[in-house]
Amino acid sequence: RTKRLHVQHFKRLLGNPPIHSLTVKVVEEYRETRRAEGVGPATINKELATWKHGLTKAVAWKMVQKHIREDLTAVKKDKEPPGRLRYLADHQEADTLIQACRGSFRSLVITTLHTGMRRGEVLGLTWDQVNMAQGVIRLIQTKNGESREIPINDTVRSVLVGLRTRIDVPWVFHDED
Repeated sequence: RTKRLHVQHFKRLLGNPPIHSLTVKVVEEYRETRRAEGVGPATINKELATWKHGLTKAVAWKMVQKHIREDLTAVKKDKEPPGRLRYLADHQEADTLIQACRGSFRSLVITTLHTGMRRGEVLGLTWDQVNMAQGVIRLIQTKNGESREIPINDTVRSVLVGLRTRIDVPWVFHDED
């Protein structure tokens, strides 16, 4: 979906030029136009990465000559600002967050707060990854590709025990319907 959105921006600003006509100048003009539209450096870098990936595929498929792709490596990424890192200020802020949550979402938030799991990890968590006897959650698919174990504390244990499970749903956290 994201790459399709990037392509829509390319088409909107450039039309549909032949792939061999793409030059460093065209890419730089595209970047300047996107900046003028108020688009941030991280978004522009992602759009240009999509562009470069397309050119890499075009070379592999013998649609363009390799030197066209190599010329575009001269286009450097924009410097991106550091990401925001936000911590909950104290236990009261965490409690306020939990109290604002309803239904199974509340269980998900409590588990996330007590385990430090990433969004994708907790949303993709399946019951076969939870070992209550050993008191661990085993994550196989993590962001960096390495598996890891997360200890289950008493709070997480009570949340997991209290969840409704369905035989036809493998996920720990799911829509109750």
